[in-house]
Amino acid sequence: MARSLGLPARTVSGLAHSGSTFGGHAWVEVWVGEWIELDPTWGTDFVDATHIRNNSSALVTSAALNLIDVEILEANRMVAEFQKTPKALAEHLIKVMPEGDRSDLEAAIDLETLTDEYMGAGAWKGLNESERDQMSSAYRRVLGEILDGYREADPTPNDMRLLHVEVKDDRAEALCLDARDDMLVRLRFRQREGAWHLVEVVQVDTGLHIAAEMTAPSIQSIEAARAGRKEAPAGLSDFVRAVLLFESDPAKSAEIIERGLKAKPGDQNLRYLKALALMASDKKDESLKLLAELANEQPAHAHAVFTLAGQTADTQPAAAIELYKKYTSLEPFDPRGYRELAVLYENNQQIALAEANYRKQIVTDTVDVSGYLSLIRLLALNDRIPEIAPVMVEADRYVGTDEDLMATVLDDLYEYADLDDAQKLADSEPQRMRTSVGANLALANIYLRDDRPREALTFINRAVQIDPKVAEAHISLSEAYIKLSRLPDALKAANHAVSLDQNNAWAHRQRARVLARLGRTKEAISAIEKALELDPESVEFIKLDPELKSLKKIPAFQKLLQDHKTPNDPK
Repeated sequence: MARSLGLPARTVSGLAHSGSTFGGHAWVEVWVGEWIELDPTWGTDFVDATHIRNNSSALVTSAALNLIDVEILEANRMVAEFQKTPKALAEHLIKVMPEGDRSDLEAAIDLETLTDEYMGAGAWKGLNESERDQMSSAYRRVLGEILDGYREADPTPNDMRLLHVEVKDDRAEALCLDARDDMLVRLRFRQREGAWHLVEVVQVDTGLHIAAEMTAPSIQSIEAARAGRKEAPAGLSDFVRAVLLFESDPAKSAEIIERGLKAKPGDQNLRYLKALALMASDKKDESLKLLAELANEQPAHAHAVFTLAGQTADTQPAAAIELYKKYTSLEPFDPRGYRELAVLYENNQQIALAEANYRKQIVTDTVDVSGYLSLIRLLALNDRIPEIAPVMVEADRYVGTDEDLMATVLDDLYEYADLDDAQKLADSEPQRMRTSVGANLALANIYLRDDRPREALTFINRAVQIDPKVAEAHISLSEAYIKLSRLPDALKAANHAVSLDQNNAWAHRQRARVLARLGRTKEAISAIEKALELDPESVEFIKLDPELKSLKKIPAFQKLLQDHKTPNDPK
């Protein structure tokens, strides 16, 4: 198959360990700039230490003639630190899953424990060699699915966050938030021989149980063979296929779900997935009806309640509030319910209730800075400045080393706060303002928003004094000078911003704005061309910029905009 696609490939032979013994086996190497090993028989895109290659085939021949026998006499199992408690294992997994660390994930998932989990206690010991091969293949499918689903190209420390851990005897469950998709994940653990092992990963918002789904085909095959039935190898379930097709082809996903519902008409997860597929297919009324049915059943489908609340928040905020309250009773450790409740209460001017729910959001997801920012904004907008300092001190513990909390707070206030509120907050944090370029620029932007450029210059100049090499400070300086009609000074500041950062599209755009006001048309268009080269999406800002209106009738400018037309722009 590889060669049919023009990829060089070759067979590798040797021994492979099935879980009990070594036996003759063959797998494949494919050239993709380097030789990588695959095992089509076991369905893996990697080959690990269970495979021993032997170019001369001597090992395979000896094994076939029963001339060698490999026996494991002793295996000293050491319990890794991260497997000593469920919390330690959960904290470790939310770190290594985004990183795609296969070795640590392999350590956390034990084949015997996984088999016993889905086939019954002691099942592994009762499997023959062929059956163990099948469960080994299932184990690799589980590994691959988790790695493919949660690996991140550029992982950050809080991609996944631990919300809560519950332990009961030899079982435990960790609730996590996958911040990249704003989705819940449940990690289920089982203790065996003093170590905790991962036995399931549940995508809570869709109801997908990864380990159960990936082991099911092997278990079905084993059970069919034991019963003397000849069956075709089981493939993916209708539920998994529907989930995989949900975004790319919602109509096909809905069709598969309907087939699954014929066999399981009351299955809540399938019906919830159907509601999502209907929504994606622009059948909102049907979707809302099904979501309402699921939300009112006993027991209610928690994520149907959450989704229904989100769909009704704009048109029926009072009903959405009741739904979110119900959701928080069903999922009390999910910060998203409190977050959405707080927003609705704030929009309805129920400030005390909004504050209470922002604080609950913080308690359930302590490391998420957005909860602190929302609470700070609420306090600032309601003239409660003295109460903000302790919230900021607490938030400081979770802000990244390259982030500026004060700048972020003032940036957040740009859309919501009166100038007086922003200035009061800045005055309450003199130490932060003395050291933060971003905070001074954010406050200056609020002054510029209110058309008060002279006062803005005070904070822009302070930012320049803190760090004269920050291009954004000189861009803001140029903007203030434009508003004051000091165009030569504005051009000087824009030119300096470009000299500090040649790849700053904003700096080139600011330079174009000044040049356009000065009537230097060709230079302005050249600067816009450079800005669009660096940031094609800035075309929308350029189209609407009043400082560039003098260029709108010039053919070269029109052509430049046409060449950078966005896909959704009909003009």
